[in-house]
Amino acid sequence: MKNLWNNKISLFLLQEYMSLTSVQRKLRASVPCFIFYVDSFHVAWVLYKAPRKLLQPSILH
Repeated sequence: MKNLWNNKISLFLLQEYMSLTSVQRKLRASVPCFIFYVDSFHVAWVLYKAPRKLLQPSILH
């Protein structure tokens, strides 16, 4: 009976480990998307705040 409990505990720990690694993979996959989203938002905000004359090429003047 003791051996059966050890097997169940080992299986439970393995399942917990597998679910944790699955969560870690999902987090790693979503982090680059989040960084890209923040960077894109920052660029859009800078372009919105920049004076129009700075954004126009000097060739047109």
